[in-house]
Amino acid sequence: MTTTDVEPQLSYSGCNHPELWILRSEEAFSHPRATLSIEWLKHFRELALGPLDTLFEIAAQYGNRDKLNEIIDERCAEFMAEWPYMTENEYIEQKRIFWFLRAWYFLENTPETYWDWLKADKDTVLLLYERSGRMGHGDHPYWPKLTSSKIEAILDAFIDKWPKVYLPSSWGTSSPKGENAYRFLTKVIWSIDSDDPDDAIPVLDRLLADPRFADLHKDLKSIHAGQLRKKALRDFEPPTPDEIVNLLDRDTVVTVEGLRQLVIQELQDFQKDIDGGEFNTADRFYEKNERLNEVRSTEIIAERLNLRLEPQGISVTPEHQLKSAKRSDFTATKMIGGKRRLLVTEVKGQWHDELYTAASIQLHDRYSIHPDAEQQGIYLTIWFGGDEKVAGRKIHGIGSAQELKNRIEASLPAELTGLIDVFVLDVSRVK
Repeated sequence: MTTTDVEPQLSYSGCNHPELWILRSEEAFSHPRATLSIEWLKHFRELALGPLDTLFEIAAQYGNRDKLNEIIDERCAEFMAEWPYMTENEYIEQKRIFWFLRAWYFLENTPETYWDWLKADKDTVLLLYERSGRMGHGDHPYWPKLTSSKIEAILDAFIDKWPKVYLPSSWGTSSPKGENAYRFLTKVIWSIDSDDPDDAIPVLDRLLADPRFADLHKDLKSIHAGQLRKKALRDFEPPTPDEIVNLLDRDTVVTVEGLRQLVIQELQDFQKDIDGGEFNTADRFYEKNERLNEVRSTEIIAERLNLRLEPQGISVTPEHQLKSAKRSDFTATKMIGGKRRLLVTEVKGQWHDELYTAASIQLHDRYSIHPDAEQQGIYLTIWFGGDEKVAGRKIHGIGSAQELKNRIEASLPAELTGLIDVFVLDVSRVK
């Protein structure tokens, strides 16, 4: 059989079973398969839905993607020009949905008009399930994966139209529509996990802030944490052999994480001097028997760290200027392999009203997003004792620096675990 035998079948709109199998399976068609599938899809416009779907799948698998996208764009535009409103012709409407659905997947910037048509019918989610459900995507691996923004649009459009239902552990094509639809909406969010963090994280933030998706929060938080880790490690470059030697033989810092560990160690040593040193170090945090404020206390800590770390090529800068006129209380900076590494630190006195939120709102959201910081930082709290206010409250039930540390760590979002260290410096006079 040759192309001259198949083309007459394709030109007849009433032919529901043209012998397209030869294009997909016959060895003789392996070379022209890519070109022919695109040519036939472009030329034969009146194909029945069955052969149209078969030909499209061949073109999607083997054909030129740019040319295929041009065909999708052209067909969708024709439908909007010739039938701008819903018709009573079932064949036209099925064809319209056929092309609009493919536009949603294949076109990077799908016109909003096409999506408006698709989301108007709640059953569209079942078409999406066929393509992007756990079982469906394996049958169409050459279809583009849904982006984070498109998954957000799907959830926004359909979460209220398909209410929560019990999902049994076994399912299949014979499962009720309500189960398949809700299962798709709860599982499609995992596709966000494979997207770029810069695209995924803003979408996840919006979904987590929307009460409609409360039942999905556990999975969304898990994906969010993974994306934050991915972003933190994206620009990571493994240490060179020389840097590894320096790390092992001379304890030299070669990563932001190493810088973070070193600063924590220095803070622990500072705490030891405060607790058992000979120079009454804690007295530096008081003047005329009154505690110092955050700014003065931060200066003392930054000065100590700078004196200790400067010999290792690490500079500590109080009130470091960051992007958008924001300031970190102090930063530790080191040049590693010709690239600057930056550790951001936020300091709060125990009395501060934002004590339990500053780690995530200020330190993470504003400061540690600096590209040199790799999403990492230290949240340092100064403890003056149980008689002082905690988070603006005189009655607080916290009696030690360790209790305060535990309370702050419990308030941290799970996605910050491993990225932000909490350290409470105890300068109280009664211990």
